[in-house]
Amino acid sequence: MCHLLCEETWDLNYERTDGSMMFFDGSLNINGTDAGILFVSPNKDKLRYVLRILFLASNNVAEYEACLHGIRLAVELRVKRLYIHGDSALVIDQLNKE
Repeated sequence: MCHLLCEETWDLNYERTDGSMMFFDGSLNINGTDAGILFVSPNKDKLRYVLRILFLASNNVAEYEACLHGIRLAVELRVKRLYIHGDSALVIDQLNKE
């Protein structure tokens, strides 16, 4: 599960000071389905969140679950502006309505 939350996985050099960044990833492997979320505040504070998916899911579903839970967490954290980054073109395109 380390690959979901290791900072080396993500390019954290975005110069965003007007909002928080959320990085998400879902993973399907022989041990089950996991999702990882990394929040980076404008002050560069980091919050990591791991989600264990307990139902049968594809890799795309794991990506959606990671993104969805990340957005829900952002709402709970009262994040005003959120930049979302993920490695799933399908999820990102749908977020952008493409």
